Amino acid sequence: MAFGSPGPLPLRLCVCVGVVLGIFNDRLEHDHFRGIPPGRPHPPSDRKPVDDFFEELGLARPNCESSCDCSLRAGCTCKIVFWRDQRFIDSIHLKRCNLTGRRIHSNSTVLQLKFLQSLSIRGSGLEGSVPTGFSTVAELDLFGNELTGDISVLKDLPRGLKRIVLSSNRLVGTIPEHLPFNHLKELRLANNALTGGIPAKLFAAARLEILSLANNKLSGAIPDISSPVGPLGELYLEGNQLLGEIPSSIAKLNELRVLRLEHNALEGKIPEELSSLLSLKQLRLNGNKLRGPIPEGLGKLRNLTVLQLNDLALDCPIPESLGSLTELIVLDLSNSNLKGAIPAQFAQLTKMESLSLMNNDLWGRLPPLNMPELRVALLGRNHFSGPLPTAFCEMQQLLSLSLHWNNLNGALPHCLGHVTNLTDLFLAHNEFDGEVPTSFSNLDQLEVITLHSNHFGGTIPELTQSSLTIATFHDNDFAGNIPAFNLSASCSNSPWYRLHGMDCLMLEAAMEREDVRDCGELQSIFKIEISGLLQQCPKTCNTCNVNGLQAKATLHGNRLAGSIPRSINSSRIQTTALMGNLLGDGEPLDANWLPPEDPRLCWDGVDVFCCCFV
Repeated sequence: MAFGSPGPLPLRLCVCVGVVLGIFNDRLEHDHFRGIPPGRPHPPSDRKPVDDFFEELGLARPNCESSCDCSLRAGCTCKIVFWRDQRFIDSIHLKRCNLTGRRIHSNSTVLQLKFLQSLSIRGSGLEGSVPTGFSTVAELDLFGNELTGDISVLKDLPRGLKRIVLSSNRLVGTIPEHLPFNHLKELRLANNALTGGIPAKLFAAARLEILSLANNKLSGAIPDISSPVGPLGELYLEGNQLLGEIPSSIAKLNELRVLRLEHNALEGKIPEELSSLLSLKQLRLNGNKLRGPIPEGLGKLRNLTVLQLNDLALDCPIPESLGSLTELIVLDLSNSNLKGAIPAQFAQLTKMESLSLMNNDLWGRLPPLNMPELRVALLGRNHFSGPLPTAFCEMQQLLSLSLHWNNLNGALPHCLGHVTNLTDLFLAHNEFDGEVPTSFSNLDQLEVITLHSNHFGGTIPELTQSSLTIATFHDNDFAGNIPAFNLSASCSNSPWYRLHGMDCLMLEAAMEREDVRDCGELQSIFKIEISGLLQQCPKTCNTCNVNGLQAKATLHGNRLAGSIPRSINSSRIQTTALMGNLLGDGEPLDANWLPPEDPRLCWDGVDVFCCCFV
């Protein structure tokens, strides 16, 4: 068939024509949406209004020939997106630009940008009221500024807005019952000073996916949710003054992925209906007046990664069904008056990174937890008994292990010293015995170790980590020398005490014999307690520097032999000496004694110095 003859066009030509027509129609529709009549000349470039707008804000002109990431000043990030041959602005994004004292006025040149789709000025201290007068803006993000005024300004914003972010400003007032937006997908008003109740119609908004009203002063009850409901996926109501019960109708929000109601005054039981929200990934109800039991059905929420039911009045056991939540990363059930044992099913929670069961009434042996990704394990202040499971040695990501105030017993596993990421180890107030593993010297990141109030014997291991700030050993059965705490390399002539950066060292009632030698360089020392020891006081103390900390050194209640430093040289000493129940042959220091000008002997920054004799 000849090209010019009648009949159907060749298939390939039809496709080409269709594509061209489709592009042409899209361009016409785009122009029409932006207010450009088809076939008319395009309006002037946006470059001058943009330059003028930046000048209004006290910023340098962006100097962009096309879409760019512009650098305006140190710490300030800027992104400008153009469209249509680089003539018109599609979006302006500014972040951390220090706009204190600047505001967007009602006649601002930014309002002349008739094709602007997105304006974002975040964390910049922008002042004044929320700007209105935009014609085509679909996204308005003014997070983290100093905007003031009444939230009723929402009614004056463009109806076509899809995303509104006004969080972390200083807005007041009540949220309007009726909002004019037909396409709104995201509304974030958190961290302001909004009052009043939550409009029920927000839950029925046809396209709203994210609603954040957290950390305001909202009061009243969570409104009952009636059908139809919108596609709400994230609901943030935490940190308000909400009262009453969690409505069972909340289960109608069946697309919820995040439900945060923590830190309100909600009461009643945790609704069983929450178990039907199968898309939930985060459920946070902590810090309310809710009571138990924990619904067994929560075990059906197999997508949960975060479950926080801490600081409640649950007064119930932990349901075994929670062991089915195999996607859990964070589980916090602390301070909720839980009873019974940890379910054996918790061994299935292999993705757990943070587990907190602190301050409950839990008992029994600690189960062998299979949690190789665990970073934080807070199990203190319960009634757990038996030995410390070696399963903790397999948790090589573990940073903090808290088991204090339990009834755990036996010797500490040597392998615990190979969990080399540990920074905090709280084992005080248990029934542990035996020697402290020498492998603890391998814990290079250790900052805090509390071993007091146990039955440890033998000698205290050398802990030479430069990161160590708190170490407690009192109320044990230790004997022998106080070991080196090599926390400062600047005191090479003092092999016994090198406490650079140490905040607190407690050795009271822990040792039986031997000497306390030279104290070395006590930089940043905050508190030393060596009470209850049969020791020699150090004869000399080298130059110290507490860097402004209110330090305290106590040596009271000892049976010390030998002498203490005969001079204390410090310009910051608040209390020179406190004497009482002194033993030995020496005479107590005069309470009015003033330190001499001897720079060789000092306790710099010590505000209380308690010794037994000189």
